[in-house]
Amino acid sequence: MGRLTEEHVAKAMIQVERMSLEEKVRLSDEIHETQPNLLASVLSLHKTELSPADRELVFELLLACYEAMRAEGGPWPLITEDTQLVCLRRVVARLKATEGLLPATKDLVTKEQVETFPEKPLLAYVVHTLQQRGGEGMTDEAARYFVLCALNLVESITWAAQEGDSGVH
Repeated sequence: MGRLTEEHVAKAMIQVERMSLEEKVRLSDEIHETQPNLLASVLSLHKTELSPADRELVFELLLACYEAMRAEGGPWPLITEDTQLVCLRRVVARLKATEGLLPATKDLVTKEQVETFPEKPLLAYVVHTLQQRGGEGMTDEAARYFVLCALNLVESITWAAQEGDSGVH
């Protein structure tokens, strides 16, 4: 079981939806102080051909993910660039594991991946948000960055949750 409950994620979603621009700026300043690499990974999307709306969506996902981390209340280890790189490799490996499979088999593999994922509420929130935006079926290069960045937020936070649980800070 993960550190972030459905309640943490739900509260975070609602809080971010209700935030003013000023509040979002203050929260992003806090993220810059405590988890600067998470913020940098999202801000780097400006170098892609993503639309401003898609960049904003990933930024909103970051805010909600961070709010959920804060709501949990415990200390969180710093997520480094190296950690994010390792986590990105995991995300890509999971996605590649389902490439070329028959739809029924792909569904089974995906279901197993989700069932064994430690931070299910966070993953469900991000995947649902991506599906609403149509991110699941995106094929162009910019869209891949969009999806990978969002999923890597979840993977990186999951790593941090596990490190925090093990007492490494």
